[in-house]
Amino acid sequence: MTFWGFEVNPGNGPTAVETEERPLVVKQAAMASTDQKLAGTCTLEVSVGGGKKFIICRLSAGKAEQWPLDLVFSPEDKVEFTVTGPCPVHLVGFLDEYEEEAMYGEEDSEDEDDEDEDNAELKQMMMRKGVQMQQQGDDEDDDDADDDSDDDDELMDDEEDDEDDED
Repeated sequence: MTFWGFEVNPGNGPTAVETEERPLVVKQAAMASTDQKLAGTCTLEVSVGGGKKFIICRLSAGKAEQWPLDLVFSPEDKVEFTVTGPCPVHLVGFLDEYEEEAMYGEEDSEDEDDEDEDNAELKQMMMRKGVQMQQQGDDEDDDDADDDSDDDDELMDDEEDDEDDED
């Protein structure tokens, strides 16, 4: 990661941002102090690819002079910032690093192997759980056996009653 800072001045129109062909992550916007005391409200807007402008934040002196952001732009994006209001706005963040494999389109076969192993373990675990659940289901059928024993007790009671009747 490399620190990135940028000043957007009001009245200059859209200001393009260079990212050195790396992803840009903007983390904060702040009203820039000038020779004068901060005053008024500044609106920060962004457009990507020369498209429609979107308001990112409104900064107000004495109320919200800075604002946290988490904006990520790819190197291919043509990013332009615009400020309206009485003062410049400072943007800070960082230029993210590309992993070497991702830059050249190479995939790490170890990661793929790990993923395959994880998937195989998950399948085995699910199969074991399925067997356990099935066994639990069989146990529930065993509860019926208890019900049958009650029936056996009733039969024995009936037989005893029959013996008593014979006497």
